[in-house]
Amino acid sequence: MELLIVIGAVVSAASALPYIKGVQNGTVRPKVVSWFTWCLLATLLTGAALTTGQVMSAVMSGVTVLTTGTVFVLGLRKGNRALDKLDIATLVGALAGMVVWLLLDNPTLAIFVALGVDIIAFIPTLVHGWTNPEEESAVSYGVATAGAGLGLIAASGAGATLAGVAYPVYAVVFNGAMAVLLTRSVWVSWLLLPIGQRSRGAESSY
Repeated sequence: MELLIVIGAVVSAASALPYIKGVQNGTVRPKVVSWFTWCLLATLLTGAALTTGQVMSAVMSGVTVLTTGTVFVLGLRKGNRALDKLDIATLVGALAGMVVWLLLDNPTLAIFVALGVDIIAFIPTLVHGWTNPEEESAVSYGVATAGAGLGLIAASGAGATLAGVAYPVYAVVFNGAMAVLLTRSVWVSWLLLPIGQRSRGAESSY
């Protein structure tokens, strides 16, 4: 199961590669406020893992720092840096959540607070994906969903607690939602086709 967790983490990390390439090429414009928050939270989680001797967790969150930090830095030049009222409210809420997380003495509760911060940070990106789907990468979110799914299977198979599966569940749900959101023009068009045409389309794809 540990190997499956590692594979899931590697797949999740690899999901950032097409995203980073897209930012460099100018085809992807990340919502900078989300990536800044994710990078900051991952940095704090890495520090916490190191201070408590959780080397494996520190390595995994450290990879997240590297990927989110890269997207954030590239986004400062080529991303969406605009801050509207939603972005400001999200940033304030995320930072407040981080302060609460740092002050907590309960590790389990801290996990859910950190998860809440992550979800808050996702809001501007979800809105961006809805309004400007061409500026996001469906491939990256699809691969991230697969990686999180592997982690969830491994955690569940190892008998993890609710706190142990909370993050993989979140990652599957939100990355999956983002992938569906970004490909909605494809699957909505398919759903609108008559059933007979759907079948012929499926057969012609083989």
